[in-house]
Amino acid sequence: MPELLSADDRGRGVKGRRATSRPTRAVFPGSFDPITNGHLDIVARALSVFDRLTVAVLVNVEKRPLFDVEERVSIIRDVFRDEPRVTVDTFSGLLVDYAEAIGASVIVRDSGRSRTSSSSSRWPS
Repeated sequence: MPELLSADDRGRGVKGRRATSRPTRAVFPGSFDPITNGHLDIVARALSVFDRLTVAVLVNVEKRPLFDVEERVSIIRDVFRDEPRVTVDTFSGLLVDYAEAIGASVIVRDSGRSRTSSSSSRWPS
């Protein structure tokens, strides 16, 4: 299950979120090589909680990706072309610095369970 609530909201659930006059921007970082249905589910869930979401594609020159960064950004932008609350960007360096630079107060993350196969799972059932 993805982490969707900020430290202030954790334990209160979505319905218990306090009203705020300032829109909440979240960032969902990853390599997205390629983007999967699991990623799409996380974006949908994040949009049910946050006002804006930036899908941040990590630039890592030490890896040999299936798709280059420009292709991944283009694919993700195409997927979310009809969702104005989603922006797609690239970043390198520290995620916390990037989040601060774009004004994101929350980091959405995948727990990793969706990426492990049942035969080689590192996670207890």
